[in-house]
Amino acid sequence: MLEFLRESFRNHFGLTLIAAVLITLGLFTTVSTLLPSSREIFYEMHPVFTLCRPASGSSTCVARMELNIGNTGETEESVNLVWPQFKGGWTSGKDIFDISADRPRGHDPVVNCAATDGRQECDIDRFAAGTLIVMHIDCTRCNRRQVKLLQETPLEIHTGAHAVYGNPRVTLLWRRLMAFAQLF
Repeated sequence: MLEFLRESFRNHFGLTLIAAVLITLGLFTTVSTLLPSSREIFYEMHPVFTLCRPASGSSTCVARMELNIGNTGETEESVNLVWPQFKGGWTSGKDIFDISADRPRGHDPVVNCAATDGRQECDIDRFAAGTLIVMHIDCTRCNRRQVKLLQETPLEIHTGAHAVYGNPRVTLLWRRLMAFAQLF
């Protein structure tokens, strides 16, 4: 059996390397999902819609981006978000929710956003555990380039907690299902 594996690895080195990398990433993802950190921020940004129409040589667009950011840890946190390419007529708003109904947040976080020199920066203070912030970033008169720029430029997130890309609601649900399965 061992000889068969060695021969297969020699003949398919590229596939073996890809499989090893994917297995390693899968193990890290599984461990981070099943064994949460006490200081953890999950975030996910995605476009909700983009509608563009041609108008006199240039296109005019209406777009909405949404950022879900949640404190799935056990402690209150401070987070700084930076959109380095925030050009155009973008405006932002927010809604604050509990991540889950059985774990209500202690208080609402303090969110201060400012857009200057083509970038937006938001400071989130007193970000209580179990809190989900849904930020809506809207533009009613942007061009295609401005919409594409915001979609493709990565969000910079600065926090003392462990920052993980993913949907905070799904992650918490997955952890609870795993805890429930361990009862049996």
